[in-house]
Amino acid sequence: MHVVECSLGPGEVRVLEPETSTIRVQEITRGGDLTSLLAALDRPSREADPGQACPAVAILVPELYLVDRDGRAVRPVWPRDGCRLPDEAVDDALLALPEVDVRDLERRG
Repeated sequence: MHVVECSLGPGEVRVLEPETSTIRVQEITRGGDLTSLLAALDRPSREADPGQACPAVAILVPELYLVDRDGRAVRPVWPRDGCRLPDEAVDDALLALPEVDVRDLERRG
């Protein structure tokens, strides 16, 4: 099994002109032992504590696909912390996996 991570390409900014815009996506395939990643993805999302203050930020998380030997893929849900931000344990486990392949994909409007 391996994991495919898709995110906006480096420095990518979305322009809301579908006919003329170009979207760049970076596809990173990661291999190795997925035990830590699977454990992090299995963690439940947490609820905010009563009265908890949360930052007003938005964080784009990559799309993840877990792919088996036969090429079948599932897209897991990224657990969230009490402020609905992505659980950092998933990011840490993902970044610890070695990159097997990197592709920059581009689509014009």
